[in-house]
Amino acid sequence: MTLYHTVQTILLHNAKAWTLKKDHKRKLRVFKMSALKRISGITRRDRRRNVDIKEELEIKLDIVQRLQRRRLTYFGHVARMSNNR
Repeated sequence: MTLYHTVQTILLHNAKAWTLKKDHKRKLRVFKMSALKRISGITRRDRRRNVDIKEELEIKLDIVQRLQRRRLTYFGHVARMSNNR
């Protein structure tokens, strides 16, 4: 699944500075599933549920959850910086 991780890394580049709205979250989730299906060779004719695809590919975190983790990590770095910086 290295191709998916590459796509995800590029997609979330500099994401720690994004302002997320509901519509943005929805679009990220839709893109993630379309990328997963395309990489896996799954078409709409296969009529597979997203939950089943994620389970089969062992994807545990949602793209929005992964983004929020990155933002919290970045916040931790900023919070620990000295005031002189």
